[in-house]
Amino acid sequence: MSDQRPPPISLPVIEVWQEPNRLWRWQYLEPSGDSQPLAFHSNKEYDSQEAALASATTAYPGVTVLEPATTGLGHRRRARRRRLLLLLLLGLVVLVLWPRRPRPQPDRTSLDD
Repeated sequence: MSDQRPPPISLPVIEVWQEPNRLWRWQYLEPSGDSQPLAFHSNKEYDSQEAALASATTAYPGVTVLEPATTGLGHRRRARRRRLLLLLLLGLVVLVLWPRRPRPQPDRTSLDD
């Protein structure tokens, strides 16, 4: 998020986003006269979006919260994990149901009769 330029804003807002390490951060943006908003970043990373929102709204009550733009990364990651699980399950089913060749019987002798 730090490599993107924040959009021009007219009211203070809070932005919440997920970092590549899957932890959540927030920042408070306040309009300023030079078209670059004044930004205060959270000094902590959070395990969930809800925890980040709770922290941000405690620090800045009543400020509008901008939801993160969905990039689809989480969806793609879940879809990849689902496909891998399905492939593993299919492999297990094939392994269990694959017909086994009967073991060759050792040569019988006349004593076995």
